[in-house]
Amino acid sequence: MIDSKKPKQRRRGRVYRDGNRWWMDFSRNGRRYRESIETATSETEAWDALDKRRAEVREGRWPDVERVRFENLAERLLHHYEAQGARPRLLARAKQSLAHLAWFKGTLAREIPDALDAYVVHRRKGGAQPATIKLELGFLARAFRVAKLPPLDLPRLEIRNTRTGFFEPAELEAVLKHLPAELAAVTRFGACTGWRKSEILGLQWKDVDLARGLVHLAPGTTKNGQGRTYPVNAHPELARLLQEQREVTADLERAEGRIVPWVFHRHGKPIHDLDTAWRRATREGGVPGRLFHDLRRTAVRDLERARVPRSVAMKLTGHLTESVFRRYAIVDEADLAEGVAKLAASNFGSRPAETANRKAKGDRE
Repeated sequence: MIDSKKPKQRRRGRVYRDGNRWWMDFSRNGRRYRESIETATSETEAWDALDKRRAEVREGRWPDVERVRFENLAERLLHHYEAQGARPRLLARAKQSLAHLAWFKGTLAREIPDALDAYVVHRRKGGAQPATIKLELGFLARAFRVAKLPPLDLPRLEIRNTRTGFFEPAELEAVLKHLPAELAAVTRFGACTGWRKSEILGLQWKDVDLARGLVHLAPGTTKNGQGRTYPVNAHPELARLLQEQREVTADLERAEGRIVPWVFHRHGKPIHDLDTAWRRATREGGVPGRLFHDLRRTAVRDLERARVPRSVAMKLTGHLTESVFRRYAIVDEADLAEGVAKLAASNFGSRPAETANRKAKGDRE
């Protein structure tokens, strides 16, 4: 909410507080400039920032919104990410989002704010989910900030990220029967660890210490950028799976006289895609439409069922926040029934019924 006090105003413009942040608002040559002052903590600092920005506009060092087009914004954003050494995953997502945002091609930057709702409608008609659209608009807003243009007021999109899919043991085994051996190994590893598909496919033998029974993902190789360690020896099935993969890889290396760095591979070559085989296997296994990512949800549910502390479980699966972890912690009918059964078996659970029976008996007497 804007402060009740009247915004401080002078001939060179005005500064005011909106919530915990200071803003500047001024005009030059009939054009209005308004932006937040992220570094200002006092009114004096806000006025200093406004004077600095006015000087940049006056000397032509501030971008001319009348001439900047979407193409300029997109190019500058990519250059910014490359200069900052952005992770390949982030850079790939930026390029993918900008490819869809090319709908704005030829549009002046000053015209983009009025076209945001139309873009949302366009993407929705194309089948894009709200989360995807929000991600794309986030890159667009970032492009405006990098170009030092007035901030975008993005449309509000309701996003429901409730996770619902998971595998029961029999369902997983049915899918595994229809997968090639190399992809079945990937799937079993995913079901045990709950790791993301990209993390599993990118795993290399330098990350595995079979002697100590540890698998380690280095910082920067995961989605959240944090490292992760999984003690596989504590999970016999997982330890056996990795030992079998090591033997298969060693046999191939001896036969072909070369080093295979990947833990999971297709005849010594990295596995880049398993979607086609996965869709066929889930269809033939009787669970069409099930996702590989459902293995991650299944692992979280199994950790919850095993009463593993959430702080430990989140370290194992690589969830950064508990709010996201909770969305994966699925409770199904079997879990609910088990909970009710435990309640009924407890003294606490039996008291209400006993009390009601005694009361009914007393009423009859």
